[in-house]
Amino acid sequence: MQNFHPALVHFPIALVLAAFLFELAGLLRPGLALRRAAGWCLVLGAGLGVLTFASGLLAEWKLEPIPAGANEILEVHEALGWVILGGLAALAVWRLLIGLPGRQGPWAWVFVALLAGVMVATLFSGHLGGRMVYEFGVGGDARPPEGVVAAPAEED
Repeated sequence: MQNFHPALVHFPIALVLAAFLFELAGLLRPGLALRRAAGWCLVLGAGLGVLTFASGLLAEWKLEPIPAGANEILEVHEALGWVILGGLAALAVWRLLIGLPGRQGPWAWVFVALLAGVMVATLFSGHLGGRMVYEFGVGGDARPPEGVVAAPAEED
């Protein structure tokens, strides 16, 4: 079974970032269209976040022993995944059940601040995932697929 985590991670990252930017823009320049776009991005990001998190757990389960330095990063990456998943779920439920948190009131800014925290955690978790792949080779296979001949390395 293929590891879908690397293919899925980009969607929640982009959607959470877009949700934050639309939400903030909607507060600074009042208009429901921007805040509705933020809501859609948030709900889609939360849904895809569930799939991404599940694929990450499956990928971790299938990993062979990994280098010691990458193991610590993996643990923080996973812990952040739980925080992000919980934060996205809570904010999506808030948005779906309660609706737009106040047009310009203090609750709207609390919502944006919480979303900013989830966004920062998401971006940092993505950074850690990238470090595991590119610094430690976790989850990657440097060998070409069977039947494919690798091009020789260029020499200077």
